[in-house]
Amino acid sequence: MTTRLEELPNLGKTTLQWLRAIGIKDRETLESKGIFWAYTSMRARRFRVTTAVLYSLAGALEGRPWRTLTTGEKERLLQRLASFERRQESGGGPRPPARAGRSSAPETATTPRPRRSTDQT
Repeated sequence: MTTRLEELPNLGKTTLQWLRAIGIKDRETLESKGIFWAYTSMRARRFRVTTAVLYSLAGALEGRPWRTLTTGEKERLLQRLASFERRQESGGGPRPPARAGRSSAPETATTPRPRRSTDQT
């Protein structure tokens, strides 16, 4: 049985769109591809990912809010990311998907819309 991405903590609307755009449709695919592959694939597609996305992915697979990750855990994630990227550059790791050719249609998943304030002060 597969677990839908929407059932995981930390994954907002935009992150869900980005994951789907790189071919990750469920928890099991995220686990098999790995969070570092997912993160670098999103960056390769020029999505505006930050380290918070990496932390969110890690927390999602652990079933906890990313903000509960300790400083040490975050540092280890960044070290493992750097190691993953070095392996990719040397040809020793899985490559993120190639960016598709440019089309005239804008990529809506790359630029989340700013939230509108409902305050009338």
